Amino acid sequence: MSDAIRRMGYTVNRMSLTESDKRFHYQGKKVKITQIERMRVEIPYLEQVRQHLQRGWNLGNRATDEDFQANESEYLRQWHLSEPPIVRTSIYLVHIDEGLVGVGEGADIPESKLVGYLGKSPFEFIMDDKVGALQIAFYDLMGQV
Repeated sequence: MSDAIRRMGYTVNRMSLTESDKRFHYQGKKVKITQIERMRVEIPYLEQVRQHLQRGWNLGNRATDEDFQANESEYLRQWHLSEPPIVRTSIYLVHIDEGLVGVGEGADIPESKLVGYLGKSPFEFIMDDKVGALQIAFYDLMGQV
């Protein structure tokens, strides 16, 4: 693969990440994740947004335009009785032993998986999409270090 890239005129730089790599360190010490806080957040849509979505959350979207116009009062009644959709997400605060905190947001990660990151360096997860929502927090920490 790297030969093909070189033939196209690009330079290939290989990186090897080891625990002794300087990027794992902050002021001469290896940084370690000491705590991960998760805050589950539910964000309801604003009323004016809800009005624009009325045909989108399983009420009017199952009707043709003609059917919707013919039965508009019934669809509006159903819509007013329904709960607006809610955005559910989690915010993560990842603390390292040097007192810095990285912030990330995304899907819920089980507690059993979160504990697996404790004691490790956020630099160990460069370009690792398996960490999910924590990736944002890890990159935030890398930028601060």
